Amino acid sequence: MENTKILVAYPPAVEKNWKDTFKNFNIDKYTKFITNGSLEKILTEHQDYWKKEEYDLVIADEAHRFRNHKTDAFKNLQLICKSPRANQEGLIKGSQKKVILVSATPLNNRPDDIFYQIQMFQDARQSTLPITNLTAAISENPTKLGLIKLKKCL
Repeated sequence: MENTKILVAYPPAVEKNWKDTFKNFNIDKYTKFITNGSLEKILTEHQDYWKKEEYDLVIADEAHRFRNHKTDAFKNLQLICKSPRANQEGLIKGSQKKVILVSATPLNNRPDDIFYQIQMFQDARQSTLPITNLTAAISENPTKLGLIKLKKCL
């Protein structure tokens, strides 16, 4: 675990829950905690955080808030998730970060909602998921069929 660095992004209301849980499992020393609205601090290399390339695992709580690809929060999280890992050793192998999206509100209004959430950590045209071209899958039928195909990726 010592070579694995974790980032947990969450809404301010659940900060204590995340920190207490990670402390109980003794993994808080490998973890940086940040509110969803402060992700730019990592991109500007704020002294309290590791560089975006140093994270191996990114956990985003309230992931349904990252469905709109036009928001700064989405763009910041996407930059963090898609930046290649600096250290390719430890529990997680390879250059791609692991990303966990957590939501107690998994309702998606349109296939685009899932599409953009997946795009946060995958290339839309060359993904490593069972459907490699997500853009084509969603454009074939942007309603029910596209949604079914995207859900198969999850």
